[in-house]
Amino acid sequence: CNKCSKSFVCKDSLTAHQLAMHEDPEKFKCNLCIKSYSSKKNLKRHLLTHESNRLACDKCSASFSEKWNLKAHQRVVHEGIKHTCNQCSKTYSRTNDLKKHMLTHEGLITTRFPCNKCSKSFTQKKNLNRHQRVHEGITFPSNKKCSASFSQKSTLKTHQLGVHEGIKEFTCDLCLKTFSLKIHLKKHILLTHGGTKFPCDKYLKTGRDDTAEDIPCDIIVKE
Repeated sequence: CNKCSKSFVCKDSLTAHQLAMHEDPEKFKCNLCIKSYSSKKNLKRHLLTHESNRLACDKCSASFSEKWNLKAHQRVVHEGIKHTCNQCSKTYSRTNDLKKHMLTHEGLITTRFPCNKCSKSFTQKKNLNRHQRVHEGITFPSNKKCSASFSQKSTLKTHQLGVHEGIKEFTCDLCLKTFSLKIHLKKHILLTHGGTKFPCDKYLKTGRDDTAEDIPCDIIVKE
């Protein structure tokens, strides 16, 4: 990245980083309401919520912008269809989630990076490095609006946009509720729309199987 020297393995990741971290958060404005977004992709996703030809569920009041979302909603919420692992009986609402979980039984995901200060381990070195910042007490100061601080610049940026500027880029396609953090959207979908519950702990899981990584809890402490 020519603005912060951070490097990425693929161009898509670099583009996503630049849009999230360096673009004007109000560059793309909706002409139908007061919302604004830092990327054209997020604006397009938002504009779908204004369309009149949304697909309605015939069993409840939910509606969707895409057919596959409607089918997934009906399968999970109204039909209760689950895919069961034949090794440990864990269940998943999507076949892709089950396939990812099955890799843990086949020994394809074996490399772990353990933390030398606690019992946690990670499948990627970068996630271990991020986790160790918590033990080292490394945080980035937030701003004058509150006393919150974060171990990642991306989390700080999201906090400032969502909490202090009211920009929430992540929309639930099941009920149109918006969130400033993607992990909050995932938690909402899993808890509200038929998914697996999250543990009440200092850390929140980002996924639904054993390969998911832990990230620090970023609960905001108000002054």
